[in-house]
Amino acid sequence: MKNIKITFTGHSGFIVDTEGAMLAFDVINDAALSEVSFGEKPLFVFSSHAHGDHYTPKIFTWFGGEYGGSCAEFFLGDDKEVKFSRVPNNNNIHFMKGCESFEVEGIKIETLSSTDAGVAFIVTVDELTIFHAGDLVWWDWTQDGGVYDPEEARKEAEETERDFKNKIEPLRGRHIDFAMIPLDPRLGGTTDWTIEEFNRIADIDLIAPMHQWEDYKTTDAFIKNHPEIEKKIIKIKKAGETFEL
Repeated sequence: MKNIKITFTGHSGFIVDTEGAMLAFDVINDAALSEVSFGEKPLFVFSSHAHGDHYTPKIFTWFGGEYGGSCAEFFLGDDKEVKFSRVPNNNNIHFMKGCESFEVEGIKIETLSSTDAGVAFIVTVDELTIFHAGDLVWWDWTQDGGVYDPEEARKEAEETERDFKNKIEPLRGRHIDFAMIPLDPRLGGTTDWTIEEFNRIADIDLIAPMHQWEDYKTTDAFIKNHPEIEKKIIKIKKAGETFEL
């Protein structure tokens, strides 16, 4: 892999610094941004959807001025039910639905539909393929410790499996250099399933677990369960950490 630098900004937020571009995904706080050297590279900012743990309108100030200058392009995961607030009326802001593609300034942006809201992003830049899942998760809650009617639980499990697998099918056999994928501890016994399935159908070099609600020992538990892919997993311990890959 070509040299890239990753800064984890918290929850599902990342800054990815490649040879020719800066990519910001689902950044909702600026605590780690002062440690990032943005320089003169083109800046591309992504918000997978409008939920408050993935989007803040402050990105248009942070990346449109304080950090990004005038070169930032913004890509927002469009959703008919979950709407973005306080979006400026600028030509450099692009709304994308699932299963769309867009090319600008030498990079290609593709989307997958989400199992929650908005989209997941596939970005091709500098001969790298970078994936941010947003909330595209295998949302099976039937093993979270709650009490469920067995028949209803069976139906829910079948529905969530079908929905998730259908929506990630476009990634089958595709090579991904770096993927940011949820590992949500709230799901209990099904927490690992999302990364397991992405890793099964796609050829992924490196995976950064996210959406862990600051419970980073969830990554340790995943690695214990899956030692065969430990070398693929980036062990994030806190917001602000930087990794050179």
